[in-house]
Amino acid sequence: MQWHSREIGCFESDGGRCQQKSGCIGKAAFPEVCWWRMSRHRISAKVTTGMHDSGTVDDVLSEWSLPRPCRSVSGSGGEAIFIIDEEGRFQDLQPEAAQFFGSSVDDLVGTPVESVPVFRSAPFQAALSQARTHRPVCLNLTVPHHEQPVPTRLYPAGSSVAVYVTMRSSIETQDLKQKQARLQMALAGADLGTWEYGFETESCMYDERWAEIIGYDLGEIEHRADFFFQHVHPEDVDRVREAIDACVRREKEKIDLVIRMRHRDGSWRWILDRGRILEWNLDGTPRRMAGTHMDITERYQIQRALRRERNLLARICEASPAPIVVLDRAGEIIEASKRAEEVLGLPPRDVEGCRYNDMEWDITHPDGTPMGEKELPFTRVMSTAEPLHNAEMKIAWPDKSRRILSVSGAPLFANDDISFSKDGKVLCSGAAEREGEPTGAVFAIKDITSQWEAERALRMSEERFRAVAEQAVDVIVTLNEEGEFEYLSPSAQRVTGFPREELIGVYAFDRVHEEDVGEFKEQFRNALADPEMTIDVSGQYRHRDGSLRYLAIRGRQIQTTSEEIRVLANIRDVTEAHEWENRLLKAKQKAEEASRLKSAMLANVSHEIRTPLTSIIGFAEVLSSADLKNPFDRFADLIRESGDRLLRTMNDLLDLSQLRAGAVAAAKKPVCVDDEVRAVLEELRPLAEAQGIRIKTEGLSGDLKTDPDILYRILVNLVGNAIKFTDEGGSVSIRTWAETPSEEDSADRSTVFIAVEDTGVGMSPVFAEKAFEAFEQESTGNSRTHEGSGLGLALVRHYADLLGGCVTLESEKGVGTTVTLRIPRA
Repeated sequence: MQWHSREIGCFESDGGRCQQKSGCIGKAAFPEVCWWRMSRHRISAKVTTGMHDSGTVDDVLSEWSLPRPCRSVSGSGGEAIFIIDEEGRFQDLQPEAAQFFGSSVDDLVGTPVESVPVFRSAPFQAALSQARTHRPVCLNLTVPHHEQPVPTRLYPAGSSVAVYVTMRSSIETQDLKQKQARLQMALAGADLGTWEYGFETESCMYDERWAEIIGYDLGEIEHRADFFFQHVHPEDVDRVREAIDACVRREKEKIDLVIRMRHRDGSWRWILDRGRILEWNLDGTPRRMAGTHMDITERYQIQRALRRERNLLARICEASPAPIVVLDRAGEIIEASKRAEEVLGLPPRDVEGCRYNDMEWDITHPDGTPMGEKELPFTRVMSTAEPLHNAEMKIAWPDKSRRILSVSGAPLFANDDISFSKDGKVLCSGAAEREGEPTGAVFAIKDITSQWEAERALRMSEERFRAVAEQAVDVIVTLNEEGEFEYLSPSAQRVTGFPREELIGVYAFDRVHEEDVGEFKEQFRNALADPEMTIDVSGQYRHRDGSLRYLAIRGRQIQTTSEEIRVLANIRDVTEAHEWENRLLKAKQKAEEASRLKSAMLANVSHEIRTPLTSIIGFAEVLSSADLKNPFDRFADLIRESGDRLLRTMNDLLDLSQLRAGAVAAAKKPVCVDDEVRAVLEELRPLAEAQGIRIKTEGLSGDLKTDPDILYRILVNLVGNAIKFTDEGGSVSIRTWAETPSEEDSADRSTVFIAVEDTGVGMSPVFAEKAFEAFEQESTGNSRTHEGSGLGLALVRHYADLLGGCVTLESEKGVGTTVTLRIPRA
């Protein structure tokens, strides 16, 4: 054998044993750290069973023995290389590695690896400990300023450890990130576990899903090929090894096998194992292989069970006394047992060749409603390719009688190999148009007519007596289509005075009061016509003693076992409740009449109250102008002010009384909004200026059609209230604007808004809800801080209603209040 000049040794490997052939591989002593460059030549392609390789070893120790030997050794593919001695210190580094760590070679050599924060992590320390046991380790390091983890490999080198850190450019990192994201989405969506095998290191890498498939956590598995083969079923090991060898020999591009693997709980799982060689060395030998595992145990077991069951159908059909029919893909009956022919109501010669939806059968639901094409059992089985159980349908026999059948079935597939022999011909279920599509179906049929009718009668009986038990206080009755009593509960005698036996067969509406009998009959007819309708009617019924009882009746249509229509009704005696309602109504009417009388009285005595009060105020004004001496001038002013206050209160009371009595009507005519606002300000501005309050206005000017007197009263009340409840230095604003509902509407249909806003004391949320009620004030009794009767906002609300508008209020305690009047323009 001829060796190149640089080779310092050669070897042959047989089953993992290395035999020195020449050179210095077998030197008695190696330095503490040895570095070789090896070249292997395959003699036999039987990689996994009896590998026999030979090759050469180049001594690159000289490269590492120079001063700072790592500086002269370049990593391949952007790798930074450094060595960690047995004490955990940097023994040597490439310049690229030092630069990668943000330092220099001189600064790092001899320092502990923990001085670099990246290598303080627990995963790296665990990997370093594992590498010291002469086992290569791969992991991903999280490095600052790197978006993706950095692939890192640790190899034992004597008593030291060599570390390879793979560096990538930002473009490569971004590309890798995108590829990894796409790969992770694909793997997650397919529920795949992944594996990777390195031919040179003989190490394996598995992900969490791979470990989960066989019942382990990722930290519990060993990342080596032996761990995988230890869990493969003995009968499948050779198939896996042969598939790998075929890929190594380039006879196949990929592995695609279904194998069995032992789960942690001892069970065997069926695994779809797929993989291919991803990287090759320059000399043509494989470097890295990767693949996926998918757990197909449940699917595989289901498919096996279905195959077994379908293969039995032909024999079952021949031997079973149960009614069985087989249909082809087109829905034509190709085989039927004798019992099936009897259930379907056709002689043997007529059954075969019939279609599943033959018009003669007139297939419906058991209750007689039509059954659509998609609801038919054959259609459901063929469309879903799934078994069907206990589907019920009703068919017509040739003698016009109808039978109710319970149908259970399953699809047939092309690989079921089910065929039947009939009159010397071989019949089969047909061929599928597409792979995986049913080629036919098999059904077992049972006649459940008697059972279904008995169950239906039982259900109706149970429902009837359940209703009686649940509503025993009321009367439960059933009426036939002629309106005659067929059934009455025991409570009937208490309500009607008649024993229920005397009422059976009696026309139910004979004793209904003549004013209510029409409504009773109409509701009864509605119940007969609409099975979904619930009737609800009340009226008077004449008791046996001649008195009238008020009854509330609620009912709906039901059907008997013979499909006859009946009306089931619940009757309740509500005479006492009705009498209470009448009493309450009369009491309400009396209260309303008293209120009207009170309002009328107030309106009538207004003259008697106002006349003397006017005289008092007039004489008080005369005295005030007479230049009286103190304290008589002050007394005259107090008389005048108190008289004015009493007169305003009396006017408000009388106005409110007339409004409630409906004695006030709005006389609408064109009004200028600005003129009304200006008139109010002229009247109240002196009061505001006396209290140091600013008044301002803003908004559009325009006309509207309304009652000017009522609008004036509203504004006086709103502005007066705002001034009264605003402290010195505050402000009162009056804003006006208009809104039109849509572009198509004319201006006459728009709405005018007038908002009066103050910066006064405001209201609490609780009081704001009742501010428009009469006589309501937030401060009452000795704690009152502002004078007034509490009628202003109540009058505003009534006036707004009278103008066809409304009024709203927004207020915050200590901030102020805004009252907005909304009235139609026309």
